[in-house]
Amino acid sequence: MLQETYETAKETRKINILERDEEGHIVDFAEEFYSTEEQRALFTVYGDAGSGKSFLVKNALDKIKHNQKQIREDDPLCVYLDISDCVDQTEVYYRIALQLQSYYAGKRGNGTEQGKADLVVTLYEWIQGIYRPALGKKGEKADTALDIATFITDKIKNVTLGQSENEEIEAAIEKILSGLAGKLTGLKTVIQALNLVKDIGEDAERKKIYSVLKQNLDILNNRAGKQDFFLEKLKAALPKNIKYIIVLDNFQLNRDNEIGRDYTWLTGNNRLMERVNALWVVVSRMPSRELFADLFEGHLNEEICLHGFNEKLAQRYLIENCFRKTIMCTVQDLEPDERALVERMLSVVSQKNEGQTYYLPHLLRMVVLFYWKLQETPGVNVTPDVFKECAHVDEFVGYYFYKDLSDLMVNAFQILSCIDVWDDNWIKIVQQKMDNHLLNARNVLEHTAPIEKVGRDGFKLHEALREALYSNKQNYIKQDVMEYLFECFLTIYGEKKVKNPRWYELKRIYAFMQIVFAYVDMQRDTQKETLNRIKGAMANIYEANKESGTVGEFFIHLYSAYIDKLKSVYEIPFVQMVGNDFSDQNVEPAKGELPKKDTLYYMECCFKLADLYTNNSQSNIARRLERLCIEFWNTQTIAANENGEASDWYYVCRQQKVKAINATAYDCSAEHFYHEAYELAVQGLDEMRCLCRDLFAELYGEDAERFRKLYDPEASTVFVVDGDNTELPYELYAEVCSDCAEIWKFKDSRNEKEKVLWEVLMKDCQNLRGNFPWYMLHDKELREEDQEEEMARLNACVQHGIRTYWLRRCILDSLMRTSLKTQNNVVAEFQKKMLKAYHNVCAYLSESGKPGKAGLLGREVLEETRSLMSQRTPQEGAINFLKSMEEKDGEETLLRILWKREKLDTKKTGVNFFSQSDNVVEQMQYMGDFYLRMEWYSFAFKWFSKVMLFRSVSKGTEDSKTLDTALRFYVAAYARQREECKLFEVTTQYMKEQYVEIGEKKWELLRTEDAHGKYEKYEQMKTLVELGQDNNNISTTLVEMLGVLAEI
Repeated sequence: MLQETYETAKETRKINILERDEEGHIVDFAEEFYSTEEQRALFTVYGDAGSGKSFLVKNALDKIKHNQKQIREDDPLCVYLDISDCVDQTEVYYRIALQLQSYYAGKRGNGTEQGKADLVVTLYEWIQGIYRPALGKKGEKADTALDIATFITDKIKNVTLGQSENEEIEAAIEKILSGLAGKLTGLKTVIQALNLVKDIGEDAERKKIYSVLKQNLDILNNRAGKQDFFLEKLKAALPKNIKYIIVLDNFQLNRDNEIGRDYTWLTGNNRLMERVNALWVVVSRMPSRELFADLFEGHLNEEICLHGFNEKLAQRYLIENCFRKTIMCTVQDLEPDERALVERMLSVVSQKNEGQTYYLPHLLRMVVLFYWKLQETPGVNVTPDVFKECAHVDEFVGYYFYKDLSDLMVNAFQILSCIDVWDDNWIKIVQQKMDNHLLNARNVLEHTAPIEKVGRDGFKLHEALREALYSNKQNYIKQDVMEYLFECFLTIYGEKKVKNPRWYELKRIYAFMQIVFAYVDMQRDTQKETLNRIKGAMANIYEANKESGTVGEFFIHLYSAYIDKLKSVYEIPFVQMVGNDFSDQNVEPAKGELPKKDTLYYMECCFKLADLYTNNSQSNIARRLERLCIEFWNTQTIAANENGEASDWYYVCRQQKVKAINATAYDCSAEHFYHEAYELAVQGLDEMRCLCRDLFAELYGEDAERFRKLYDPEASTVFVVDGDNTELPYELYAEVCSDCAEIWKFKDSRNEKEKVLWEVLMKDCQNLRGNFPWYMLHDKELREEDQEEEMARLNACVQHGIRTYWLRRCILDSLMRTSLKTQNNVVAEFQKKMLKAYHNVCAYLSESGKPGKAGLLGREVLEETRSLMSQRTPQEGAINFLKSMEEKDGEETLLRILWKREKLDTKKTGVNFFSQSDNVVEQMQYMGDFYLRMEWYSFAFKWFSKVMLFRSVSKGTEDSKTLDTALRFYVAAYARQREECKLFEVTTQYMKEQYVEIGEKKWELLRTEDAHGKYEKYEQMKTLVELGQDNNNISTTLVEMLGVLAEI
């Protein structure tokens, strides 16, 4: 019955569409483009929302297609793209490729181009996780990385190369990539699986295929590289020797995505518009012609402005649709009451721009529908006064659904208006709650004009209609829909699981977040409480993506949007995060005291965002953000002490400032900005000492001085280090433990000052002290020319580290005398801190030219670390590696050789080896450093081979720590080449494949993205491999190699 009702209504609601003069301008321009030798042209259309731009361009496009088909007897290629919801430029390429697929369907002679279009679609959907049934054939899904490695091996072995080697390699690679997409396995897993590829043969061609495949996968895993890759493939997919049209509708419409903020993705050097010759039609709300001036100078280009209908055309529209008059009828020909209606209708929808009056088509359409509704309502006399109150768009929307359409269908539209884009997955979520309301949503989709398709499965309401319906008072179902979706977000993302695949669906998460934010806005009196409910879900999403290495620009944008929402609801006086590079920003002090819990959480999220920037090789942005956080806490400290009273909030602000300084210094050192890190650490230590002094004075009065050794041991007369002796005198040990036990009482105190003191002394003080000697050792500006003065400086670093170790040993031992010793997580945290300090003493001794002492102490540290640190479950890379080692006749790769040298098995000893804690592995690395400095290369090789095996397998070859180990391992292997010549050859080949040949393009990209640390290590590996080619002067070359390592 509903379908019949709909069909009846559809016939009666048909509106006569008027042809506009501007359509002819576009059609004539296209005819000129097709009839001349011109290869490039530009036509821009701009105007207000709802002025009919999209409809105009689509109508013009239909006429152009018709005309060209008459001339050429073939369908012309006309690509229409609504880019308002495209996340980035890669999605634009994907949508063009989708239309190319449709264009090539049934055509002959375009096999190569069609194949490229298919490749773009397949790879994009694979990388983005758009898994359609056609993508993965039944029975082909790969369950493990080993399955992927087997698939790649078979494909490489089956390649037959002819004369055109490069073209055939490219074709082979594309075939392999398409096949990998069909395995429904993530890109990260495929990259890891490459290390397991074996038995491809010794010939150079197959090794080259492997090398090129790895390079392609690395490019697809890099944002900038992926964009270039897809653009190249799209360019190859476009047909040759014909002209075509590309329409970009809603250009720069949506500023919540990458391409909405910046147009250089389209107009920049070597970008889409420069690379592709076509008639470009750009539709936007603002004038855009000047943006493309350089690209189309000397070519055909034209621009039109579309504000809406003029009065004469608007009158004609109303006359034809309300009164069904002929095209020749004018206002003067109407009856007086009809003329009065037209005048009133025009008055309520008129718009003014630069002194001119015009009428938006979408508002006129609503007036017509409203009029029809009134005419069909029994007992209603339609007079001009009826329209008196209908001056705003939302008043008309309820009448968009008129006649006898059922409430069921109206509710479907109301639900669809709640979010921007719907697909079957969204409908499935909401149908669990509102099945009746969406029962016929698909019917609405297929038959109703205001619905626009987005991609293959998505759809949305026309923007103007959606906005109006969303704000309509009659949209009574909106609150229920948004509330239900909000609860779904908590259920889907908030539950803590071992691994939830939905945590990685970033596009859907981002869309879900917009719904959550809209729902939060609806809660006038409980916005903060409602937003706080998603903290757990956001923590899950953050941790899962950060640990899995899927951090990219989009995830940064997503998390930035979350922080900005926190800022808005919490009313925090700080900078915006989305789209900000934090240059030339200032922080204003708050008016009054900020809510402590909210502010601390918000600033914690800001530092997490800085970590994301660092992980994405944008450490410069991370440091600027962190410095703004320092400034924030500084301004709050000053504001909190404005009246001279030391409130609890004042001490909280000071402590947070210390914490912010330490985090910033640490990130500076991670990217080798050691002088900046050192200066920040000096500032942080000074701030920390002053804060502790004031808090102890506040809490202990005259007895405060006895605690000074806990936060400023360098100033204590009893905290004297005897040379490099790490043994703490018993009397001092007992005294310090007793004082620490006093502070442990404050851990869960309700007294704010006591709690701040515990935080700053037990955590912030230890973090600052632990890192400070490292900055001091590596800051080249602090080095003394005089040898004795330099030695004194290095000894000061060592003694600073020893005091830090003493303090942490006492803190741990005093903890074990309290009731807190039953809290395993607390005990484990402080065990790691103590062992780290002990380990650092070894490092400082080694860096200060005392490798002998470092090595002796290192053995003791290693044994204590093994005794205290519990083992963990092997990581996924290790599990896959253990499976591959079960094949006894596998290819003799470097990792397999190292595995055999350790005499491990796949059941017990191998599992135990890969279950070691990072602290143990770090200590083994420093044992290798010790022997390397002593030039005992056999022992150095022994330790580095263990660490090399562990890190390459568990962390991956591109991990920063693995790079550190690889550099040292190569030097040790070079030194032993006479004893183990074959091993050195395998090692050299491995380093070339993993870090030189395949990596060059990727590292070039990293260099441009400010990844100083990793890029320098790559350069050092390249230098070492070049030095290693000299096999005649091993002793001399080793000196040069050690010099390269000294720069790390």
